[in-house]
Amino acid sequence: MALTEEEKRMVKGYNAGYMLSIYEPRLIEQIIRNNPNNDFVLAMRVGRDYHHFNVNMPRKDQSKEFRNGFFNGRTLAQHSPQMIDNLLTGKGLHKDYKKGLEAARKENQVMSIQEKMKQEPKTPKKDLRNDQNFQKGFNVGYRLAEGHGHILGHYERTNAP
Repeated sequence: MALTEEEKRMVKGYNAGYMLSIYEPRLIEQIIRNNPNNDFVLAMRVGRDYHHFNVNMPRKDQSKEFRNGFFNGRTLAQHSPQMIDNLLTGKGLHKDYKKGLEAARKENQVMSIQEKMKQEPKTPKKDLRNDQNFQKGFNVGYRLAEGHGHILGHYERTNAP
């Protein structure tokens, strides 16, 4: 299953936020503060929050109930995602516990997208410039582009995945 561009952006933002929170914590705080509505920055904030959670950085919004919900939610997200939905819609749970469940579900979504990205085919390791077929295709495309660019455009439109 092919990943959408939005999923790829979310994972890139998550990874950038996680790494910036390790190496440049003041910079990520400034980025988050100056761009509160940007989707990429929101994904960076999620990465920052998970880094803080993983290294047990004390935060006011991560109470004992939040941590319990997050750890239980990780297991539920992997084995029974429908159960998280039922718990979140039900009543009687502490609001911090629900926030922890929601955060665990979000983390599971990011991790599943990362796994899909790892399974996508990679570019060949050999240098394509020395490949005979690549050189032939490049030469044909170069020559067609000079006076017949509309043919290449038509080919790209009809053969796009």
